[in-house]
Amino acid sequence: MKKVDEKEMECIFKSIRISWIYVLIVLNLWIIYDLIKTGDLNAMPAFLLNSSMVIFWFSKDYFKKTQKTLKAYSYVNCNNYCNLRFGT
Repeated sequence: MKKVDEKEMECIFKSIRISWIYVLIVLNLWIIYDLIKTGDLNAMPAFLLNSSMVIFWFSKDYFKKTQKTLKAYSYVNCNNYCNLRFGT
């Protein structure tokens, strides 16, 4: 398996973002269509839309917190390593 470089990872993230936006637009249109057609809120697209937003926000917060923790942890370890190894 080949290692993904930064440029390819950026392309993957942009593709994921575009597909996610597409799904959100389609779900919104489905909800609006059902509201106009039946006058009732269809539970399935509303559930999918809301659950995807909840998953997005929780995962975003989780990864932000873990990135801060990892950066702080690696910075401390690097400083300790440099102090022990080079006496700086």
